[in-house]
Amino acid sequence: MKTLLVKYLELLGKNIKESDTVLNVNDIPQNEEFENAFKKIPRSANASGFVDKAVVQMSGSLAKVKPCKIIHLKMNSLQLKEISQKYNTTVTVYLLALMFLAGKAATDELTGEMSIQVPVNMRKFYPSKTLRNFSMYCGIRIQIEDIKDLNSLTEKISMQLAQKSSKEEMDKMLSATEKMVNMLKYVPLAAKQSIAKAVYGFLGDKIFSNTLSNLGVVELPKCVSEQIESMNFVLGPGIENRAGCSVVTVNDTAVFSIDKTTSDPTFEEKMYELLSKDGIEVIAEGSMNYEN
Repeated sequence: MKTLLVKYLELLGKNIKESDTVLNVNDIPQNEEFENAFKKIPRSANASGFVDKAVVQMSGSLAKVKPCKIIHLKMNSLQLKEISQKYNTTVTVYLLALMFLAGKAATDELTGEMSIQVPVNMRKFYPSKTLRNFSMYCGIRIQIEDIKDLNSLTEKISMQLAQKSSKEEMDKMLSATEKMVNMLKYVPLAAKQSIAKAVYGFLGDKIFSNTLSNLGVVELPKCVSEQIESMNFVLGPGIENRAGCSVVTVNDTAVFSIDKTTSDPTFEEKMYELLSKDGIEVIAEGSMNYEN
C-alpha cells in the first residue's frame, strides 16, 4: 500500500525521496516477501482453540447487499490514547470494551455470550518480511449480563487478550488448523466442498459477534505523510455478523471503521455516544445506505 501510494504521488509530480520504510517498485522482490511464513513456525504438540460455540449476534435484519453501509469515526489518536490510559489500558482494549457495550445495546438478547474476534500478528513472535497473510486470531468472550461498565470490562478483556493471544495459544491453533487442512488434502473436491460448508457452520462467523482489527500506527516518510490527511481500511463483511470493525492511525488521526450488514444504526450510534461521553471529539463520515 505504501509503495502504491508513493508511486501515485510521484505520478502527480510530487518529489518523493526514497525511504527504508517503503518498498521500491523497481526493486526485484526478495524471496522472503512472498514466502509462506507459517511453514517456519515449529509445530506444537498440542492442538486447540480452533472450535468454539455459537454466540449472540446483534439484532437487525440482514441486508441483501453487503456491506449495506460503511461508517468512519475519525479521532485524534493522542486524545484516544490519553483516554485509554485513564482506564489504565491500551487503545485496543479500550475500543474492545466500547464495542461490547455497543454490541449489548444493539441486541435484543438478554443472556448468552458475546465474542469479538481479534487478529493476532504472528510477526511479533516470528519476525518475517512476508507480505502475505501471517496472522491468526483469538476470541474475547464475555457473558451479556457481565457487560456493565468500562472499568470492569477493560480488566476482563486485558486478561483474556494476554492469555488467548499468547505465542503458546497461537501455536496450538496453528497446529489444529494444519491438522484439519491435512485431513482434507486427499478428499475429492466435490466432497471437500460439502465438508467445508459443514465446517464453516461450526467455525464461521457464528462463533463471534464482531471483529476488531487494529493495524496500529502507519509510519510514512515525512514527504509522504505531508500529503496524507488520514487512512482507513474496511474489513470484508461477514455472513451472520451485523458489523465488522477496524482501526488504523496515521498523522495523529485514528479512523475507526465499521462495515454494516444491517441498516439498524444502534451499534454505531452507541459507539459515537460512548466515545463522545469520554470527551473524545469524533467526526463521523460514511457511505449512503445500500440496503435496498
